[in-house]
Amino acid sequence: MVRQTNILDMVKWRDLPNYKVGNTLIPSPPQAMSLIAVLDRIMNWMLTNQPNYAESFLPGLSRQEIDSICEVIPGCLSEDICQLYQWRNGTNEEYWRWMLNFHLHYQPLQEVVMDILETEDDTYTFDGKHLFPFFQEEKTYYCSLISEEFSESSVIVDLYAGGGMDVVLAFNSLTAMLEVLAEGLETEVLFLNDKGCVGYGENRNNFRELFYKYNSSDIEFFL
Repeated sequence: MVRQTNILDMVKWRDLPNYKVGNTLIPSPPQAMSLIAVLDRIMNWMLTNQPNYAESFLPGLSRQEIDSICEVIPGCLSEDICQLYQWRNGTNEEYWRWMLNFHLHYQPLQEVVMDILETEDDTYTFDGKHLFPFFQEEKTYYCSLISEEFSESSVIVDLYAGGGMDVVLAFNSLTAMLEVLAEGLETEVLFLNDKGCVGYGENRNNFRELFYKYNSSDIEFFL
């Protein structure tokens, strides 16, 4: 187990807002680690355990660059997604696998916007809102919601675009999603290889408990 105490000492806790899907209120866990702290925690793990893959991450964008690239999409990205792309702008195409499934690509911001512009208006929608598909696995995407107004965070949904457009609620927030990954790697519940392929590790039986540690019980466990 690798634990970066220098990162954990810098953790700031805050309450995340509840999110309403239709008539159902999805409550967030009462506390969450700051997004950048979780991202740095994952990166530190990769630098120690999979340094070649860690080097595939592209430099982050400035806020001005993000605003310029996204001015053509219908609405506003949540603050946590903007922070994600300020941290790193995806991975090189050679390493197009990342996150809680096999063969996932953390897409550079320009790719995501191009995908949105090239699809029909109603292709990426959930609860009446457009989706921002920032992690891709062939025909499956993890997406945040695009809002008409500024929001601190967004729920994360899973979109399966093969043989239908099934959309399910996946995580309370981007931070919750990454906290599952960070702790999963540190405790060997998950593994990550040098190509960014993530799967279950030696302690895979603990994944359900880990998932609900950071996500509301109102979200159906489906991984």
